[in-house]
Amino acid sequence: MVQVSWTSAFSLIGIYLISVECSKFKDCGSALGSIHTLDIEPCDTTPCTLYKGENATIRIKFDSKKRVDQATVAVHGIIAHIPVPFPLDDSNVCHFVQPSCPLIPDQGPYTYEFKLFVQHQFPSIRLVIRWEFKTTDSEDVICAEFPAQLNTRSHRLNSMPEQVPMMRLTPAKKRPWLGSN
Repeated sequence: MVQVSWTSAFSLIGIYLISVECSKFKDCGSALGSIHTLDIEPCDTTPCTLYKGENATIRIKFDSKKRVDQATVAVHGIIAHIPVPFPLDDSNVCHFVQPSCPLIPDQGPYTYEFKLFVQHQFPSIRLVIRWEFKTTDSEDVICAEFPAQLNTRSHRLNSMPEQVPMMRLTPAKKRPWLGSN
């Protein structure tokens, strides 16, 4: 018979709960669509650490509930509950989605993939990132929020690992990183 101490059992449960809770994104109002998955590369921790001066790939698999001919991406960093616009060089959703626009109900899932360059001038800060697709009428096709940390990579003697870590974020009912909801 295997004996497990209460401390070991609670430690394992705690690790499991932390890993489940840490890999969540919050749907923040996907009125005209539904998000299946949201992946961020590289990301091996929660919050996802995005390094200044480097690219991060945001990949969202979603469906559309309504025909959408054109949509734009609106990205905000939410700091102390205040959304701060995060500028993108190209905010046209149709330039980054497969199959290509228009988005048509029952024709998905669609995959949006965007390489985000994290600017050096951004502060090193923990925040929530809100990623939205908006129609020309400002309706949300999809909206997702996830916790992130903007940071400067410390110089390492070793080269980058061969495999880039990726974290798949799944829907959460609450936003534990905000301490509310």
